[in-house]
Amino acid sequence: MPAYLVAFVEIHDRKRFANDYVPGIPASLEPYGGRILAACDEPKALEGAVPPGRAVILEFPDPESARKWYESDAYAPLLALRLSISTAWLAAVPGGIHVKD
Repeated sequence: MPAYLVAFVEIHDRKRFANDYVPGIPASLEPYGGRILAACDEPKALEGAVPPGRAVILEFPDPESARKWYESDAYAPLLALRLSISTAWLAAVPGGIHVKD
């Protein structure tokens, strides 16, 4: 079952984000079957408040692949960079319906 990472990223250094972070993402995702489904700098709220910044949705084949990517050596330097130049809200969401009664 697929899994999704949903992020809102408030970028503090757009030049470094665009030049140093973004180009490395596709190669870091590839070994884990990850892909970028959507990225938008101006998401539109339909209800409530949307966190500031870029909205991103990543898809993985399963939750384990998403976790392995996030914790991978390939993503580690990109993560360190992102943490130094942005503030993010990130959620892992398994595909399907998983609710508690």
